[in-house]
Amino acid sequence: MKKPLFVILFLISICFTIFSQDKTSLNGFWSIDWKTSKEKVKAALIEKGCTIGEEDSTAIMATGSFTGKEVVILVRFYKDQLFSAMVVYEYEKNRAIQTYESLVSILTEKYGEPADTAMKFLSPYYLGDGFEEQAISVNKAIIYSDWEFSDNNRIKCALGKGLRPAIIYVDNELDQLNEKVEKEKSKSDL
Repeated sequence: MKKPLFVILFLISICFTIFSQDKTSLNGFWSIDWKTSKEKVKAALIEKGCTIGEEDSTAIMATGSFTGKEVVILVRFYKDQLFSAMVVYEYEKNRAIQTYESLVSILTEKYGEPADTAMKFLSPYYLGDGFEEQAISVNKAIIYSDWEFSDNNRIKCALGKGLRPAIIYVDNELDQLNEKVEKEKSKSDL
């Protein structure tokens, strides 16, 4: 009797370990692993039905369908390695907050509760006054949700001045290296 119970408990613990790893790491964007080369990312975007727009050695801009909506996608590279992807949704008049909340709901369902979230309006605006989108468009609102993963990678869903909700996926290691290079580049201009 003890042996079958032990086997069942062992299998359950393995399942929990496997499924919890899914939610504790962020390996990439849209099934494209971090550190993938620019050419492979470009090919993957095309395979997913995206149209490639502008590009240079550090970024590709594309349009396509993501979560069932038409979006603009900006993927960024550090030394030919994918480290960031931003998905920007179209503005729908009087629906910016609802679109943002819908995206947060989808992300929460997949990744669990965000580590940090804010929906604050600065005076004279407040939630429910009917002028929320005006507040956002004049930078009188702070609206975002952040998910952090055990591998230090992160997702941010935000709604900013352009009233276009965005989801940003980031490989923290390469982001920090890129940021360091950008700072050094800025200093050299002085």
